[in-house]
Amino acid sequence: MQSQIETPRRTRNPDDKIERVLDAARKILADGGYLTRFSLSAVAAEAGVSKGGLLHHFPSKEALLRGLSESLIDRFEDQLIVEMAKEPEGTPGRFARAYINTAFSDEYGSSQISPILLAFNRYSADGGPVESRFKAFQHRLENDGLDPTAANLIRMAIDGMLYTEMIDAEPIESAVRQNMIDQLIQMTNGS
Repeated sequence: MQSQIETPRRTRNPDDKIERVLDAARKILADGGYLTRFSLSAVAAEAGVSKGGLLHHFPSKEALLRGLSESLIDRFEDQLIVEMAKEPEGTPGRFARAYINTAFSDEYGSSQISPILLAFNRYSADGGPVESRFKAFQHRLENDGLDPTAANLIRMAIDGMLYTEMIDAEPIESAVRQNMIDQLIQMTNGS
């Protein structure tokens, strides 16, 4: 009688595969590949998964971009919470300062976020879930104890600075950029 040796079953962690796919998509987009190299096949190859495996979790380019956008915004919101924890609740401008600090951090600056959102807007017919989360950010800025006009100026300045960096328009000298960020922070203090 031949003994049967049991081989351990290969465990699959779908969350690990999803993260590898999202990381690969981020990498391609951050390298400027949203117009030329961004395809499901390229993302699958970069992630080291089969195209079928990718399609199991993300059945279309739009679904992948939606997942990527939502993941990025989740991480952005997580960092907002960290930044907000640095000040007591109820402090006027607390959310605005956290938003500024998160938006201009190395992890969430235009080089990380912009290619993803550009690609999402290009390929997505329904930006609803992402759009609603940005509307929630806007609502929180306007209800942060600041003058609503100042809150809108802050958001528009952030958007404009990030957009300028994203399209690589005339770069702002780093000292001037930092002064602009400092001015935005001052605006959250009622100055």
